[in-house]
Amino acid sequence: MNAIHCATARFHGTCPPDLLQSSRAYLDQFGLDIRDEDDGFALIVPEGQSRLRREADGFTLTVTAHDRAARHQLCEGAIHMLEHVFPGALNTLGWSGIEEAGQLPPNMHPATLANVTRLSENFLRVTLNCATAQAMTKGGMHFGLLIPPEERAPVWPYLNDKGRTVWPKGDDAVHRAAFTVVAIDAVKGQVVFDLFEHAGGPSTRWAQAGEIGARVVLSGPGGGDFPPGTHMVLAGDETAIPAIRRILQTSAAGRHGVVLIETGSRDDMLIAPADLPPGFSLRWIDRRSGARLVDALDTLELPEDRHDLFVWLGAEQACVRHARTLFHTTHALPKKQTYLAAYWTASA
Repeated sequence: MNAIHCATARFHGTCPPDLLQSSRAYLDQFGLDIRDEDDGFALIVPEGQSRLRREADGFTLTVTAHDRAARHQLCEGAIHMLEHVFPGALNTLGWSGIEEAGQLPPNMHPATLANVTRLSENFLRVTLNCATAQAMTKGGMHFGLLIPPEERAPVWPYLNDKGRTVWPKGDDAVHRAAFTVVAIDAVKGQVVFDLFEHAGGPSTRWAQAGEIGARVVLSGPGGGDFPPGTHMVLAGDETAIPAIRRILQTSAAGRHGVVLIETGSRDDMLIAPADLPPGFSLRWIDRRSGARLVDALDTLELPEDRHDLFVWLGAEQACVRHARTLFHTTHALPKKQTYLAAYWTASA
């Protein structure tokens, strides 16, 4: 890796005796690539590396990354780790190589609403103007949309002198939602995504209002990386259709599997035959007939050889809880072979 963006943090003082062990244990729960080194360890991710080194009078954190946004995210990840294992270090931790305080974090991008069109009965296609859209072309398939409160001047997140992102609170708190990128035009400076309408949801209200030029901020991209595996199970409800469609459209040759999607309207079945690669089958589950995704998952036959199986699910929270028990306990599938995400929570 050619490390072109670096940051270093130094702590002088007495550290917990088990600093390295507790730090590694915290990171291990996320299934990350961690490698032992002299007096410390390294965290290796596609975007860069973080190193924690224990020293006689404290410790040093070193971050190297491909770009400013990745460097910032790795720095914040290291700070989150310290919050759990050594919070007393944060007040005196000194960073070099980070952005000046008061700026928008480097993984965030100002944008404005350019266009909203109806895609189906319950989906809207949203186009945003974003001068830094080129920076959104690397990373995961999801991004964050930050929407300011209605009838208030926007107050956006900023960096403090410790490199931390400070979020607006109270009446100025922004609504944060995650979406899947449909398309990015770096030349025009535009980002396109599809939104499934949830009655009363802040993102839905914002998109339905369709105020051209309305200011928002995008964060990322990141999270929800394209899944590995040769044999795949892709499942979800309407909220997962954009992500499943993107996974299928970018799927490498030689993969195969099954796609299960629950929907309440035929008009929202937005995965076309052209989106389905050879070797994949697609089953639409119509909840109007009483069918449910959880039942389809319960009766799904998994292959005997599961070493290259990957299960991807995006759905309502209760469905995801059921799936975690089903795949992790009943089928004893390792967590590293699953992505089971609650995309929304049903009201009580």
